[in-house]
Amino acid sequence: GNRRNLFVEPKLKVREMSFADDVVDEAGRAALWQMVERDLLESALQERNIEVNNPRRPEFGHLQFFKTTPRAIKISRDGLTSAGASDYLLTRFRLNALEAAYGLQQARSPFQRILPPQYSDGLLRPRESRLGGPLPSARVVSLSVVNDVDNPHPDITLSVMQWGQFIDHDLTHTPIFRFNNRSGIECCEDEGRRLIDPSFLHPSCFPIEIPENDPFYSRLGRRCMNFVRSMIAPRSGCTLGYAEQLNQITHHLDGSNIYGSSREEEELLREGRGGRLKVQERSLLPPDFEAEECESIREGLPCFRAGDNRVNEQVELTVIHTVWVRFHNIIASILAAQNPGWSDETLYQETRRIVVAIYQHIIYNEWLPLVIGKDYMAREWTTAST
Repeated sequence: GNRRNLFVEPKLKVREMSFADDVVDEAGRAALWQMVERDLLESALQERNIEVNNPRRPEFGHLQFFKTTPRAIKISRDGLTSAGASDYLLTRFRLNALEAAYGLQQARSPFQRILPPQYSDGLLRPRESRLGGPLPSARVVSLSVVNDVDNPHPDITLSVMQWGQFIDHDLTHTPIFRFNNRSGIECCEDEGRRLIDPSFLHPSCFPIEIPENDPFYSRLGRRCMNFVRSMIAPRSGCTLGYAEQLNQITHHLDGSNIYGSSREEEELLREGRGGRLKVQERSLLPPDFEAEECESIREGLPCFRAGDNRVNEQVELTVIHTVWVRFHNIIASILAAQNPGWSDETLYQETRRIVVAIYQHIIYNEWLPLVIGKDYMAREWTTAST
């Protein structure tokens, strides 16, 4: 069967806005001033030591595993400027949420969403209830919907989940807002015992309130869970309109978690001869002496380096990364033996093509049918049989 197009633009009757150049320039200046005010607030927060800096807190560990690159921070500032200009026009012309979301676009561009966004203001502000109030705490919802029970699946193993996480780390890595020096933004105070004073609340904060009778956190006295919103990216063509979240890795099934998402990352991973990827003793992943998230550092052992910097998140994930690096080097050695005249670059690129093709074949022909079912695959998707 043919694949169904999930990314469908909603059919909404919204008047398209048109603004004079001087009005757009005015909106741009207002947005730049918003960025100045944001920078001043961040400096004040850091001077008061209102940032995530306690290594014993889970928020600190999360920041170590989910890194934000300097390039992502720079790109997101452009996205914030665009959002600020849109917000200025929303306020000045008293637009409703639909007009703000879909009427501000100066050039139409395809949506990369399965569902359209539902920001409360149409642009960036988190969703609210139909009556305009806050939604229930995400922690309350998760406790109500997800049962904390040990219920192993009778047919599939942990490897199904692990392969899914590996795929996820090839497709998405959405960074969260941080201070310009990449330290963490704090949205709670007194070690999470209460929400932070609103006058010191960073604009990217969206803290999660923990119920007093929480079965886990009540024992620790925590009533606030630190939560910082995802970075936003400039819209396609630098158009105005609702916020789109930033992905700091390639969004294709291209093995970026093996080979990196930039030329700089790729060069750090390559051995530079025989088309091979770097390994250390016993064909383990190469060391990353800059990473700080591993318990092994206390014993003088560095973290591992891979195409995706979440490789050290948990050991099963590290194993999958190791398997693919070893597999790449096996293929490279076979090709080198068969083609002694090939350069390092040719061997590397040809090996990468083979590895990525096998990787994609496993996903579409072996893993995905297990997850969504062979009948659904046959009915809704074209099986990658060639």
